[in-house]
Amino acid sequence: MKYLIAALLLFIITFNSNAQVKKVKLKTSANATYLIGTWKLMQAPSGDGMGMSQTWMFTKTGFTVEGYPELKQKGMYKVMKETGDTLILKLYKQNGHWGTADKEQKIVIVKEKNQISMGWLQFRRKE
Repeated sequence: MKYLIAALLLFIITFNSNAQVKKVKLKTSANATYLIGTWKLMQAPSGDGMGMSQTWMFTKTGFTVEGYPELKQKGMYKVMKETGDTLILKLYKQNGHWGTADKEQKIVIVKEKNQISMGWLQFRRKE
């Protein structure tokens, strides 16, 4: 009986050690790497004298956006989907003027012009 219990324990220990999952580093795409940095909105004031500004700052996993009219938002992001030069980001763990709810943000990368687009807004990398 002792040998049966010992064999069973040995089996369990061996099985559990073999079942450990190795951590795999995910590769970061060239587009996701290109996104890291500071991007300034290219928007001229409208004819009525009202202007707007917006600056997005991306790190490897986080973002901050500030602008005028008064706008401040901060949070984390991850790339959910990538098709060609288009990224779909999930914005999460947010706080600021847009609230805390998770959101998706589509970003089109135009490397030839050193620009990104979010909807109709176009941003240029800040030097």
